[in-house]
Amino acid sequence: MTEMQQLQLMAAGVIAVFFFVLAISILRKRHMDGRPWATRGGALVYAIIFAGFVGGIMVPLQMDLMNGGMAEMSDAELITSRLPGLVFFMLVIRSDVTGRLPVVGTFIRAYRSAMLRRTIEGAHKRLEKMQALDGRAATGA
Repeated sequence: MTEMQQLQLMAAGVIAVFFFVLAISILRKRHMDGRPWATRGGALVYAIIFAGFVGGIMVPLQMDLMNGGMAEMSDAELITSRLPGLVFFMLVIRSDVTGRLPVVGTFIRAYRSAMLRRTIEGAHKRLEKMQALDGRAATGA
């Protein structure tokens, strides 16, 4: 295994662990729909996808940029080597393709719904704070 591959694996592993721990730590029982194991499984799948992006696309791109490898590549080489990975990652994360997969779709939908519930809860709290500020401004306090 080359030094570059070791760096990619190490970066992907660290990112996956941090993403998973962060996702599990910010979600509470009230965000989950009675299946915490499915929500945690979805967080693990997302951690693996994100780690693959960092280790497989971002680290090599950064290494090429720092070592001057991009200057030596032609435009066609650059597009065919980096663009497909970026497009694939954007399609996987932004579209709901992963939620429709047969085995992991249940986990991903559970995780995404828990994150959506958490986001809605946070938006309600911020809205209440803004309304309280507007109420004080209207009364002159």
